[in-house]
Amino acid sequence: MPAVYTLEVVFPKPTGTSPTGIDGDNRSKFALQGVEYAIPLAATGGMPPLAWTGSNLPSGAVVESYPSQSGESLWRLRWPNPQTDASDVQVCVEDIHEASDCETFSIDVQAAGSSSRFRFVDAVDGNDSWDGTSPTFVSGTTGPWRTLSAVWSQGRMHQIIYFMAGVYNVDGITLASGGAYANFDYGGNGGLGRPTQWLNYPNESPELDLQSTGSDTPYINLSEAENAWVEGFEVYGDWTKSFEVGMFFGRGSVWWNNNFHTGGDGGDGSNSAFIMMTSNSSNQSYGTVIANNIFGSAGHNAIKAYTALKLVIEGNLLDGNDGMAMKADVEQYSIQFNKAQNLTSEAGAGLVTGNHNATHFTESSGETRFNAVLSTSSTTVYLVRGGIANVAALHIYRNTFVGTAIIDRLGSAEGARTFTRNVIINATAASGSCPAKFTCTSVTDFTKLVLSSNLTGVTGDNIVSASGDLQGSYLTDHGPASATPKGHMMDTELSGGGGGATDGPRGKGRTRIRMR
Repeated sequence: MPAVYTLEVVFPKPTGTSPTGIDGDNRSKFALQGVEYAIPLAATGGMPPLAWTGSNLPSGAVVESYPSQSGESLWRLRWPNPQTDASDVQVCVEDIHEASDCETFSIDVQAAGSSSRFRFVDAVDGNDSWDGTSPTFVSGTTGPWRTLSAVWSQGRMHQIIYFMAGVYNVDGITLASGGAYANFDYGGNGGLGRPTQWLNYPNESPELDLQSTGSDTPYINLSEAENAWVEGFEVYGDWTKSFEVGMFFGRGSVWWNNNFHTGGDGGDGSNSAFIMMTSNSSNQSYGTVIANNIFGSAGHNAIKAYTALKLVIEGNLLDGNDGMAMKADVEQYSIQFNKAQNLTSEAGAGLVTGNHNATHFTESSGETRFNAVLSTSSTTVYLVRGGIANVAALHIYRNTFVGTAIIDRLGSAEGARTFTRNVIINATAASGSCPAKFTCTSVTDFTKLVLSSNLTGVTGDNIVSASGDLQGSYLTDHGPASATPKGHMMDTELSGGGGGATDGPRGKGRTRIRMR
């Protein structure tokens, strides 16, 4: 089937103004000497599976696939031992139709020290009277900080903070708005700003305990961030949200390899989520990547986003929460390769839910593809939720949905909701103009609901396994190697390598993945 959007690398990008570039202080531009450097590779558009390659890579660096939390493969650039700067590094992506796109950027390798932008915090062996310029104690005041409070008070904008193992919390931070949140404001702190790029030091597992005690539990606010980067954390104990991020000018922000769980009951219909991307009337964040995270139990959404252009959400596992919500002014989003299970039954729970409306920008639009949503028959899952004008077409294709599927608030002012080659398993019968397999609430224009070549059935048909994969004759007839593939499964029959230092978009070692 043809691609909906043109294939485009959204991360990484060269330094510049979006959509052709990202902020020059982005973590992707900097490596710590002698410490493994790794960044996700992400694209929107095209037709999966996607294959990545690299050229002009520094010695030892590789472009490689890796298994994500959803079970699907994602891609990264990994450099085990950076020593000197790397210029004109190129990464390229190619889709099944051999459409391709490339981006070129450079990496500044810095040694730890006072002149470096890297800082370190160690909850076990650190000391807040030290300067944070070394991952271990050296002498005098040269060593890692101990607390998140030191990062808040002594850290500066543009710094990249490496966290060692241990438990971190907001103790000692002067909380804003009557104790509602710890404000890591990019332009605050007397104009010096505070750091908004947080990474786990390689092979370390930091924990962020937000100490949920009720509705007044503080969250982390990465305010007005040019870059928000959160990688490698276990985050738990929130009430309404873990992180709120106002990426009003953000370009290339990343949430990668985290484990969020044990969230509070943020309240049905409220702006609450593990990751809450807030709105802005004059600027959209560009190219945010939310990849390879676990979003566990919570009474709120895993992700809720406003005002974002080409947001990529991929390879995540959602288990026991309210799913995702794409809200106002989220344009050309890509929700892909995720797995959602045990979603809660609160109104709004789902994979594609949200009031998709455009209040300040051209349109709200997006594609949801190659996801598996596995819920019990008693769980309601909003696949599409609309109700406000200026919504462009939403494309829902090659997904597997097991459980009650709701189409909510679809009217004449909105674009079509096109369901193509999905697998939909439930016992819902047709009702009036609402087709079988869907529950329609407040739908006034059924011409906007477009169904094409979907495979439907009930649990007893044994169309899919417990993991949502096609099985038996259905795999033969509609699997990824068939003439009419349906559902989230992708053919992983590969030939060739995963990309080496001299590989280009059509060079040797190019990954070839067969799919129709």
